[in-house]
Amino acid sequence: MFYASIHIDLPSEDLLRRRTALEWLAGLIGREPDLRSGEEISTVTGLSVFKRSTDALEQLGITDVLSVIVDRKAAYVDTDENSGDLGTAVAELEARRVLDQAIESMDMVLSHRAEGLHTLIGLHLRRRVPANSPELEITFAARLDAMQVQRGDSPVTYAERLRTLANDAALLTAARDRFAALTRSAQATLVEQLGELVVSSSTSQAKLRLIRPGPRALDHFRRLTWGAAVRMPKYRPVPIGNRRGAYDEPFYQHYFDPYFDFAAWITIAEIVVGTGWRTLKFTIVDADGLPAFGPDDALGQAAIAGEYAGLAHGVAPVAIVNDELVVDPAVPESGADPGEIADPRVVPGFGGAASWAGASTAGSGDVGGACGSSCGGCGG
Repeated sequence: MFYASIHIDLPSEDLLRRRTALEWLAGLIGREPDLRSGEEISTVTGLSVFKRSTDALEQLGITDVLSVIVDRKAAYVDTDENSGDLGTAVAELEARRVLDQAIESMDMVLSHRAEGLHTLIGLHLRRRVPANSPELEITFAARLDAMQVQRGDSPVTYAERLRTLANDAALLTAARDRFAALTRSAQATLVEQLGELVVSSSTSQAKLRLIRPGPRALDHFRRLTWGAAVRMPKYRPVPIGNRRGAYDEPFYQHYFDPYFDFAAWITIAEIVVGTGWRTLKFTIVDADGLPAFGPDDALGQAAIAGEYAGLAHGVAPVAIVNDELVVDPAVPESGADPGEIADPRVVPGFGGAASWAGASTAGSGDVGGACGSSCGGCGG
């Protein structure tokens, strides 16, 4: 929903390629070829950057680590979604000397909850990057707590709450400003802690964005359960690595929340009739990540993407009828959401009362699985 990023250039040098045979011969007569490969390689250790960065995060009060991935392998995973485990993660990685060697990549994701926002922070360090690209990127993605489904919600009560939020521009503006303040504070603190390691830094403007549900998301509406059977967002400790398009972001990698596409549909429906997100700058994207529309051309747009053969003119693919969420038969079926597969607590599908019989709540997440988003694995 809210997105921003910090880019930090670290000390680096050009990565040179090997001479070709012809270039060796040319060198004999004094012709020196340009051996720059178009890439740069960092000249500082991953450990030095990691330690100073985590000190900065702790100073900001961001101390809930979800995962640390080093060279595409899980180095630390918080299986129970424990808050305040940053010190534990750092100590464990130092004891195992994971970062002492020349690592190619490190990705750490942290969670931060404050002032009505749930923010996921990604720390991404690369040893080799294209020329003039930052070696360290810190990404921020946040959602409003008030947009989350609640136990006992029906389609009508949840939709009414979402419409009220969509029409409250002052609340959304204040949330965006809090989010932007967090990113600015993070940049200042990181630059201070990294000290001489910083060549340059920049922060992107806080952006407001939603994904317009496509055919796969609409099919998954059929398996949403309501009332006492509402499924709260499920934490997944090992991030999903095969996300694509607009769904390739931390919330869809670390949490399974099949209701958020419904929240997006209701919100976008308010936007396209001119009552939602008024006066705000925003981008609505399709599942592939490409922009669909913004505030200047929102009126009259479709709240749902995709073509549905067999629908008469003016017939909506999805509707709330008598407090039930009805998906038109013309919307193609895409099967059970992969986010449910490998979940030991439930039977296949989104479940319901029967699925919860005897389910254990000890431990917050399941380790593994192919996908964790409500788009079915590819977005859409």
